[in-house]
Amino acid sequence: MVLLSHFATLFAMATLARAHYMFQVHWTGTPYIVQVLNLTRYNITSPKDAIVRITRAAIFGSDLHNYRGFFPPPPKGPVGHEAVGMVSEIGSALRRDERSSRGIM
Repeated sequence: MVLLSHFATLFAMATLARAHYMFQVHWTGTPYIVQVLNLTRYNITSPKDAIVRITRAAIFGSDLHNYRGFFPPPPKGPVGHEAVGMVSEIGSALRRDERSSRGIM
């Protein structure tokens, strides 16, 4: 259970992003070690883009396998692939009422 609460804390940190920055939990390539990176926030680059401010993220079984190093070689890159949040920005091709909608990935 400590592991799950550790991951939940890291994922919750992603909701604390400031206007120009965001947090990302990142696999280091070493089992049992993750980093929390402070990165420049994404920008809209295409008219069909939407930026979702993550409010909750699930811990999936494959996340735990990666964390424990069961998938050789250990992964490097962002943690997680299941999250929900609020649409904070939209591209010009999207409807205005889609802003502040809920998003899922």
